[in-house]
Amino acid sequence: MTGTAEVRRLLGEVADAAEEFGREDAAQAVRAEQARLGAGAATVVVVGEKKRGKSSLINAIVERPGLLPVDADVATNVHLTVRHAEEPVARVFEGPEEAGRLISIDDIAEYGALDPLTQAARHPGVRHVEVGLPSPLLAEGLVMIDTPGVGGLVAGHTALTLAVIDRADALLFVVNGSSEFTESELQFLARITDRTATVIFALTQIDKYAEWQKILDRNRELLAHHAPRFADAPWHPVSALRYEEAAEAEADGRPDIAADRRASSGVRNLIDGLRGSVIARAEAVRNGNALKVAKTTVEDIHAAQLTLLESLRGDPELARAVAERRDRLKRVQSTDASWRSRLQTTMGDLERELHHQFGRLRNDLTTEANNKIATGTPEELRAFPREIDATVEAMWLDLDNRLRKGVNAIATEIAGAVDAEVASVSERNPLPDRLRLPAAGITEVEDPVQGSTAERMLTTIGPGLMTFGILGNIVAPGVAALAGVGATVYLQRVRKKREEAAAGRRNASLHLQMVLREIQTEVPAAIKGALRDLRRRIEEGISAQLADRVRAAQEVLAEYERMAAAAEEEVAGKRALIQSGVDELAGLRDRCATLAAGLTAT
Repeated sequence: MTGTAEVRRLLGEVADAAEEFGREDAAQAVRAEQARLGAGAATVVVVGEKKRGKSSLINAIVERPGLLPVDADVATNVHLTVRHAEEPVARVFEGPEEAGRLISIDDIAEYGALDPLTQAARHPGVRHVEVGLPSPLLAEGLVMIDTPGVGGLVAGHTALTLAVIDRADALLFVVNGSSEFTESELQFLARITDRTATVIFALTQIDKYAEWQKILDRNRELLAHHAPRFADAPWHPVSALRYEEAAEAEADGRPDIAADRRASSGVRNLIDGLRGSVIARAEAVRNGNALKVAKTTVEDIHAAQLTLLESLRGDPELARAVAERRDRLKRVQSTDASWRSRLQTTMGDLERELHHQFGRLRNDLTTEANNKIATGTPEELRAFPREIDATVEAMWLDLDNRLRKGVNAIATEIAGAVDAEVASVSERNPLPDRLRLPAAGITEVEDPVQGSTAERMLTTIGPGLMTFGILGNIVAPGVAALAGVGATVYLQRVRKKREEAAAGRRNASLHLQMVLREIQTEVPAAIKGALRDLRRRIEEGISAQLADRVRAAQEVLAEYERMAAAAEEEVAGKRALIQSGVDELAGLRDRCATLAAGLTAT
């Protein structure tokens, strides 16, 4: 099996060789790939409906009980990310600041979860909470993202979760042993069929539900019918509670009980599954990409040195061939070369495709939001701004995913046409600053039709006084008074609910209008700017490689002319020196191929 350390060593040798042969740009590209080997990590998105035990399971996997809040729901548009760090640390991200704001590990629930009483976010502006831990598993190259439940009131957070899954290496879908898949869970799984290659299922709380095996079997049947692509995905029955009890028993000096609890918890089996199917696979992909760049670099230099070796034979036909190649490369370098126009055309096509997708997403947002405004309860309308803002973020993630995939496809096509190599685009474009809208950005406005508070009270009390007057002529005054007061209280409550609903709809409409204005202004401009920058990067990368090849051809011709006038002894010495370099490069090329084959085999 090919390991990252072995690949890193080989890339260092390739970069050294490129520098030795005067290919500084190629050496820098290889060293950049070498640096990325240690920086990358496999991302696992943890998904499931509320109260399925997602957070408890993550706490068990990273061996940190109580880390993520388990008694409160994650806020609608907040994702909790857990990654490796040398010391425990937590940050909240509320705006465009890259570094975030440091908080205490103990305050994660304060910023990332809903208030259990009001079910409202305590800090509506927070969109992301990142936690760093000195966990051995995370240190191997794993990042875990805890998402809001997928069965919510509005599709905003579900859309955001779907967009995050597009960027993940794997999905850990969590259900518990209480019941089979819900309809919303099956619908969600059907929607992600084409979004992720690796799905792992965890059935939690097996300590609590004795019939969990029957539930697991039934879930397999439902998967085969509703999401057949995942029918053979691995299942891991787990108990985070038993795993926590194992740690406690270990600390109390009871190793036998600890071993029994740990084995019956199933958590270690899940961890091994994450290592094998997620961490190792992501590592292999990164290693494969790095080896591809290294092998292309070596082959390029090797071909140039072979040509230089041939030039020492004094063959005029070879000199003419090299000159023709140099001239051809110069034409390809020119500003009116066909690959440049093809790059411009395909980037323009991609921009139009992204604008069309943006229009569809905007229309879907408008339709769904208007439906919610028309039919939502006061509680749903209070949550409306957060849901809409989550949908906007999901919209941007969707567009950014499509942009990066489209650009990488274009870069591969254009570079292949001129026999060049362009690094893939992996960095993400951040959400435009003006789309980081305050979730409570619209304050309540008074309805002018309703008038002042005193006027509203008078119109409400009026029917109560009328009731009192009518009943006073029929029944005893005391009974009539009580009836009048009761009617007044009832009508006041009805009116208050009606006014709350009306105010909620007005506020929601204002927020929606603000959101639609901002996305119409910001998103098209952000797409255009990102594509412009990436097009320039592709163009500069290909141009640099072509310039290196022109320079190599020039060197061959210059050497040919010099050697034609040199003594035979000098030519022989030069030939031996170049042959040594050719042999060294051939060895590096073969080692790149061998390591790449080792990745394929695993």
